[in-house]
Amino acid sequence: MKSIVGSDPKTGARGIKAQVLREEIRHLWSRLSVTLPDTGDKPLRIGVCSTLPGEGTTTIAGNLAVFLGEQGRRTVLVETNLRNPSLADHFNVVGTPGLCEYFDSTAQLGESLRYQVAPFVDLIPAGKPLSDLFTPFGDGGIHRLFSDLQGTAEIIVVDIPPLSAAPEAGPILRGMDLAILVAEANRARKQAVQKSVQTLRDLGVPVGGVVLNRITYDLPLFLERLV
Repeated sequence: MKSIVGSDPKTGARGIKAQVLREEIRHLWSRLSVTLPDTGDKPLRIGVCSTLPGEGTTTIAGNLAVFLGEQGRRTVLVETNLRNPSLADHFNVVGTPGLCEYFDSTAQLGESLRYQVAPFVDLIPAGKPLSDLFTPFGDGGIHRLFSDLQGTAEIIVVDIPPLSAAPEAGPILRGMDLAILVAEANRARKQAVQKSVQTLRDLGVPVGGVVLNRITYDLPLFLERLV
């Protein structure tokens, strides 16, 4: 695993000590846990998204899933960014069959899962990208997936494609119980972040927080004020 905590206990994510990133993820979770919605007997669905491509959603989603697994929470990490899939490489597992094969019914859910990629963490990689990336999500495919996952996980962490580049991000986000917005410090503008927050609210998705990802130091800096 290249940028997921635990891949290298000495250096961790992108040359920054794993313990530092772990503490940042712990801080994020402690803030989120105060206002988590009650989902009853259904898994809590957390979407990790960004405005632009390359702002670090995959790294944050993967590390959050690993952290939750370390707390003994049964977690499924789902890769819905079919445009730029990378989680299979991060966890050093085969990429197919995955989510796309599940959607087109060429694979069952159990075949699309990679079990125990980290303690208490299962992964559904993107699989082989479909020619039509919108229809599976627009037709309610993500809700079918969540229904099938019920009983197998306490928490589902979803790596979501960027809001500005992927129209399928909307239908995916509508299935979330809350969202975390990731922004890259040296790229994100205040107006763009505010627009993305408003987009999430318009979709009816509670915004759990904003992560300012300081790529210069490869260290996520968590904003003090949750949106």
